[in-house]
Amino acid sequence: MSNAEALYGSKREPPFAGLKDAGAEVPQFFAMLQGVGYNRFAQVNTRSTVPVADSMTGDATISEEGFTVYIEGFADHPHRLLRVGAQKLLDLCTIRFTQQNPYRDANKINKSVAIKIDDYLSLRGTPSAKSSRDQAMSRIKEDLATLSSIKLEWEERFGKDMKRFSCMKLLESAGIKHGLINVEFSDEFSSYLIGAYIMHFPSMLFRLDERNHNAFLVGRKLALHFGIDNNVRRGTANRISVPALLNNCQNSIPSFDKVMDGNRHLYARIIKPLQHALDTLAGHNLLSWDYITKTGSKVTAEQLLQCSAKNYLTLHISFVIHNFPDQSERLARKVQKARAPGKSA
Repeated sequence: MSNAEALYGSKREPPFAGLKDAGAEVPQFFAMLQGVGYNRFAQVNTRSTVPVADSMTGDATISEEGFTVYIEGFADHPHRLLRVGAQKLLDLCTIRFTQQNPYRDANKINKSVAIKIDDYLSLRGTPSAKSSRDQAMSRIKEDLATLSSIKLEWEERFGKDMKRFSCMKLLESAGIKHGLINVEFSDEFSSYLIGAYIMHFPSMLFRLDERNHNAFLVGRKLALHFGIDNNVRRGTANRISVPALLNNCQNSIPSFDKVMDGNRHLYARIIKPLQHALDTLAGHNLLSWDYITKTGSKVTAEQLLQCSAKNYLTLHISFVIHNFPDQSERLARKVQKARAPGKSA
């Protein structure tokens, strides 16, 4: 078995080289490198969090609980928006980066990524009509410009060490030429990704309506949670607390405290948006889900209607990601290796 098969569960065939022309079937999941900082960036959007522009430099910042996003030249380019489309494009480029670099091998990193525009539009489900393609192309160019202007700053734990990333630029260059989206990751971001972790990214997330920011974030979070080895080992991969899921949507669903300090419309402002996101993902056949109590009992619709605001935050989401890549053999090898002589279980 190759290293790629051992890590990802299957051979890493590049899915963006002539995918549409060859009529190949799109994989349901892509292996993608990611980490805490990368996923924090996915949660930020300029629609709900207005960047603060510096009157002297024209650059803007978004700061949230130890995580800062810098947007260069925002004052002169207010169209540089952090939206679902920009994150989709970054995720796709990161997937391609993951495919072309050996896992955790920093000796020779291939930082340059090329993706056929037709393949990306096909993944997104963009209609073939010229007006739809033109609109999509305009958005892609804007998103590339936005991603090129981004720097990030945060702290993240790697093993026992806490590492600080200061003003880390995402991309060195980005553009479109000869029908290809060309991106070169920065040295810092490339090194970060090589040292990061694998998640199985559902390809259907690319097809989600970009106005539904919550569905994208929730689908991304649940797929990540479902595949974390420690969650699988503890038997918690198929459940997540409501507060944990809401925290992942903190820029698009208001906090419990904010709602309670305001009009107290818990159902309209918190419960309904979260349920709509989950139902959207279920409608795309990514997952099945239910509310459950902390002890695992299923919550009925009637019980939910009678649930107080305080009790709602004690609930969990029980879910199953459909057709998730089988990791049983890899996890068994991992346990066997940990129990080898000289190593603790």
